[in-house]
Amino acid sequence: MNKPPTGKDGSDVVIITKHENNCFFRFECVLCGGSTDKQDYLYELQGDHDAIVCDECAEQPERVSARMRECAQHLRERATELEARATVHYVTDHRLRWSHGPIMSDEEKREREREFDGDTLEAPANETPSE
Repeated sequence: MNKPPTGKDGSDVVIITKHENNCFFRFECVLCGGSTDKQDYLYELQGDHDAIVCDECAEQPERVSARMRECAQHLRERATELEARATVHYVTDHRLRWSHGPIMSDEEKREREREFDGDTLEAPANETPSE
């Protein structure tokens, strides 16, 4: 029976292996949350073909623990943000708005239509422009 390899401090060692890849997508790194590039190879945790590792983690294995802790901290912060936002009731305002202000008046729409060669910009029929 083979014993898994251990590090100098007696901790388990996980081997990262490199494999050919013919599926050119970006994959999320299971260690740090980063991503791979679209490339002709992938790094994986040995024995687990679903555990894809980014180049940064594979090429700097001594930094993996630190990168994992950074990712965990980021996820905790994001979870706190989401929890705070989850206490609010959300509704969607379907009226057309422009980055420069509220819905355009009819006169502004006509002016805009002239500028854009007749392209029309209209709010839904059941809505009235707000001031």
